[in-house]
Amino acid sequence: QTSHEPLVLGSRADRPLVPSDPEVMELVEDLVAEPDPPTDWRTPYLDCLLHEVLPADKTEAQWLARRAKSFVVIEGELYKRSLTGILQRCIPTEQGKDLLEDIHGGVCGHHAAPRTLLENTFCQGFYWPTAVADIEQVVHTYKGCQYSTQQTHLLAQAL
Repeated sequence: QTSHEPLVLGSRADRPLVPSDPEVMELVEDLVAEPDPPTDWRTPYLDCLLHEVLPADKTEAQWLARRAKSFVVIEGELYKRSLTGILQRCIPTEQGKDLLEDIHGGVCGHHAAPRTLLENTFCQGFYWPTAVADIEQVVHTYKGCQYSTQQTHLLAQAL
């Protein structure tokens, strides 16, 4: 088609969207295949503490060795030692998000602000590194909070 010809909707309907060439089909199937499951953030720490295995990259190995000093393994579970010395059980990110929704939904009180929710979560004895970002997302997208947000009851303009 040239730029002067009108685009006819449905003009490509007679052609298949995916070519039927076997080599191309294999490439498409490889692309559509399920991606590798995300690795658990606790795995490098457990490898470092239990098996003394560090990453090949020198900078990353130094970073992990320095960070691993605040973690401890008790009966196969990873715990983080807080600044006050209390051990917080390290949980996967998905489990942390579920915990946030439970706490924010009313297990530990009303629909709290992010900072209060962070305190409540860590006081329950749990830890995961993306907690702050997850808390922001839960608070701003929780359906129950969308109905009870602060509403301005003033007129938009003076009378």
